Amino acid sequence: MPVSFFKAFLDLRFGKLLVLGLAASHLVSGCVMEGQSKRNGRYKLGITGSGKVDSMRLFTSPTVLNFDNMQGSDGFLAKIYAIENGTAKPVEITDGKIEFALYEGLAEGEPLEVWRYEADALKRHMSNSRIGIVYDFKLSWDSNNKPKKKAAVLVRYIAPDGREISALPVVLSLEP
Repeated sequence: MPVSFFKAFLDLRFGKLLVLGLAASHLVSGCVMEGQSKRNGRYKLGITGSGKVDSMRLFTSPTVLNFDNMQGSDGFLAKIYAIENGTAKPVEITDGKIEFALYEGLAEGEPLEVWRYEADALKRHMSNSRIGIVYDFKLSWDSNNKPKKKAAVLVRYIAPDGREISALPVVLSLEP
């Protein structure tokens, strides 16, 4: 009586190990839901980390922007990602605050302007992207404190325990 291919495959030691390994990987690789997110009642996957920020990434609009349709630049758009070491995707900032500082030329000395956002206020700037949690900002500077030739932008995360994590500064040219 002929033996089926599947039965012959399972009789082999390798086949048994392979099937056992596949079953184990399916049991371990499931995603866990953390419950309702803060935005729109949507759920988020349980791979967002604990929210302990170790580094920051800052991206800005390529140029300064005119928001009020009057002559002169008014500000810029910024996007930040909070990174927790050991986590593949950017994480949500659950405590502390974010501080943007605007400098003339280089990110040195006294800033021209500072914008601060507490963790609670950050929630309205937060969204989920394909690569993780992102925070979007539209920052307008005061016309009395605007930079003249180049604007340097620096973002810092200030943890409740006093740790300060800064992203690399971004320099924006104000002249064409």
